[in-house]
Amino acid sequence: MAKQHDQPYSLFKRGETYYAYISFIGSQGARIQLRCSCQTTQRAAAEKYAIEKIAQLQSQHTISTGGSINATISQTFARYYSEKSIYQTRPEQALTRLNNLNQWLGVTYLHEISEPIISHLIAVHRAEFAPATINRYLALLSVVLNTARDEWHYNVPYIKLSKFKLKEPPENVKYLKDWNTAQRIIDNAPEWFKPFIYTAIYTGMRLGNLTSLKPENVDLLNRRINIQVKGGKNLSIPIIDKLYDVLKDVIKPENEYVFMHNGHKIGDISTVWQSIFYKWVVIKDKSELTPDAVIERYFYTQKDGTQTEHIYKRILKDKTLPYVNFHTLRHTAATWLAQAGVNAKVIQSILGHSSIMTTNKYMHAADADRKNALDKIF
Repeated sequence: MAKQHDQPYSLFKRGETYYAYISFIGSQGARIQLRCSCQTTQRAAAEKYAIEKIAQLQSQHTISTGGSINATISQTFARYYSEKSIYQTRPEQALTRLNNLNQWLGVTYLHEISEPIISHLIAVHRAEFAPATINRYLALLSVVLNTARDEWHYNVPYIKLSKFKLKEPPENVKYLKDWNTAQRIIDNAPEWFKPFIYTAIYTGMRLGNLTSLKPENVDLLNRRINIQVKGGKNLSIPIIDKLYDVLKDVIKPENEYVFMHNGHKIGDISTVWQSIFYKWVVIKDKSELTPDAVIERYFYTQKDGTQTEHIYKRILKDKTLPYVNFHTLRHTAATWLAQAGVNAKVIQSILGHSSIMTTNKYMHAADADRKNALDKIF
């Protein structure tokens, strides 16, 4: 089939397979021509292939001539998620933040992002989010824009997002005060989950690294755990004697992952973790409920067809063991090391912090404890 002058491509067949003849004027005025197989016998699929091929050729031509590609924010964020975020520790969190940024920026193309838009974004959401959260959004946006500019040759304005960073108050590091508290948490956990907690405390590993830990990552002979952490950096964590005793009974060469339950990888731990601290009780008097109470409602159908409502309220199993999130175990490992007088650089190498500034917050927590100890004595 001959190509019409107003179309950049035409389709023709060789046997049952569609081929495309592509011819159009590129952004620099040069004609781009190509004959190629569409690798399909379906016309609709062939047309889709030809259109995508034209877009690819346009991008390649623009880059080869020193130009940059005009890309939409949605297109850029989707590419960043599929090529970068999906392989990070918490891809679902990155996806949420990218979707939020896509809405908040309020423009379509990357090159439309400006300093006034960033300032407005911060002003609008400053009351809603803590400075640390806004700074994390800015850091993510900075990485995306730099990647789009440097790797993908997209048309991106040069904006120094670091100058918009908000001042953060000193972080109140939450950690377990002593081993007795940690042991009570472990004792309340199901047997299958206890090795998971022990490993978190003995290594300070992040939740995502624990759930994705494989037998080949654990070198029991040389007593090292070798993993990849944020930013693709390799991290080697020593296995202490107590952890060795835990892991040697857990690791099964036939299993894909170190920590598994009922034949499956341990994924979402929220239910089992909360069960360590909370229980559900039936509420017969609704006046007992408070606005901040966590409840579950269930409706039961009687033999006569009527329904009765049962309300369950979540309460602490033991008021002397308040709830802490799982990430507290990582804070605990770092803080206990600092309290023991371990050098900040050593703590940084164990936990895999990319910046010593992250490690220093645990040193401050240890300083506060040492000051309290001196205050009690003198």
